[in-house]
Amino acid sequence: MAQDTRASPERSLQRSAKVVYIVEKKHSRAATGFIKLLADKNSELFRKYALFSPSDHRVPRIYVPLKDCPQDFMTRPKDYANTLFICRIVDWKEDSNFALGQLAKSLGQAGEIEPETEGILTEYGVDFSDFSSEVLECLPQNLPWTIPPEEFSKRRDLRKDCVFTIDPSTARDLDDALSCKLLADGNTYEVGVHIADVSYFVPEGSELDQVAAQRATSVYLVQKVKISLWFLGLKNVLLFNLIPFF
Repeated sequence: MAQDTRASPERSLQRSAKVVYIVEKKHSRAATGFIKLLADKNSELFRKYALFSPSDHRVPRIYVPLKDCPQDFMTRPKDYANTLFICRIVDWKEDSNFALGQLAKSLGQAGEIEPETEGILTEYGVDFSDFSSEVLECLPQNLPWTIPPEEFSKRRDLRKDCVFTIDPSTARDLDDALSCKLLADGNTYEVGVHIADVSYFVPEGSELDQVAAQRATSVYLVQKVKISLWFLGLKNVLLFNLIPFF
């Protein structure tokens, strides 16, 4: 006999709700996957769309216009069976199991590290584009940069101390370091943790500050230099390091 839920305690009931408004779309609505012809060759859809199958099965299958596909896709579909594409969802009707999308880019062969990496970065909305000229103008233009004299009165000068980082030889930004020294009493050690003062070069509200806020973090990759939160050109890399300026 079914239980009457109206008599059950409130804590045992399944609460429900509904979405009333989308404040901001955070997902990139992009997916990597493969394209193929629709199964029903006699349908109207077959003459207009191809089927995009995302690698991530949480993303719905997507109809993409044939005009977005390679020119010879209709006649040689098997040539693209192992080609990774980026597709962006543009619409998804409530009464359809398939979303509508646009092919954004052909990445290359599935299983190769560069196409797979670019696909992951795009799917997760990682900005790996070049920094704009407005961002670069936020950094000191006259290099090599030297510490302004007035800064010495505000800071403790530790350039003569033994301060070291724990990094591989390929590291570019040595932005945190350690020190350890025996104090005068002969029994106590002072351990120092040293962090680069990046904020000195990043005025609040500047173009560089806004880009850093959008990127939120640096992204480390297996096969290449990391995608940095900050611009780290060969000339500017020293600005965000603990390498002493003499």
